Amino acid sequence: WPKIEGHDGSAHGVYLRGILHSTLQLNVRGCGTTSDAILMEFCVCTHLDTPIVSNNEGTGGAFYNDGTGVAKPRRGIVVTRRGAGAEKSGHCMITNAVIEGVAYAGMTDDYAVGTLWQGGTSEGHTDATNARGYLNTANAVACRVIDVDFEANASSIDIDISGDETELRGCHSEDEVFVRSGANDNVFIGGDYEDITIIAGATDTRLRDCRYSRYGAGVFTDGGTRTIYDIQNITTDTRSQSDISDTAYNATS
Repeated sequence: WPKIEGHDGSAHGVYLRGILHSTLQLNVRGCGTTSDAILMEFCVCTHLDTPIVSNNEGTGGAFYNDGTGVAKPRRGIVVTRRGAGAEKSGHCMITNAVIEGVAYAGMTDDYAVGTLWQGGTSEGHTDATNARGYLNTANAVACRVIDVDFEANASSIDIDISGDETELRGCHSEDEVFVRSGANDNVFIGGDYEDITIIAGATDTRLRDCRYSRYGAGVFTDGGTRTIYDIQNITTDTRSQSDISDTAYNATS
């Protein structure tokens, strides 16, 4: 785990471009405030093993400060394409990440196919409007998030989904899961959440054995098309299940 301590005006903590079939261990203790801690562009089957981007790990309990400013990253780990072309990152794996206290999104899938985030935490991100534990853009396809803990983020949305075929399994969140218009075929299996919101324009969202109202005031709101759900309100110990006829779900069956 090389320790990277960039100052608040530096570039990205670690910049990976065109890295294939490699395993890396990285610890970013600071970088430029308009930069990302770990930026992955056109990486394929690359594995980040227990990457650390944290204001809690190590002496001092804060990102690096050279005396003129705190080197808090804009985002934690970003998986995206190379340049403006079609070279998306594909099937990278991030295991047991510790991402704490960045400004905006801790985990980002953008122009990414098949990313696997397994275990770890994304928490304590500070921007009151834009902080996200996980940001999945409309350019992401078939990414998976398994057994990740999301908490203490400053905005009301922990998990923000705009892409297609995302799978979240066994995750935990203190705030809102938000599925946006244009998001298709996203699946949530298990896990505890506070609010779950699916807005108009989201299609074929499926929630199976999910629980919400983790802290007693959560709501489930479904404005999407063909949403299928079997979810439990933790506070009231009641279940809600969709009731969709064959005609409504598939007019040709």
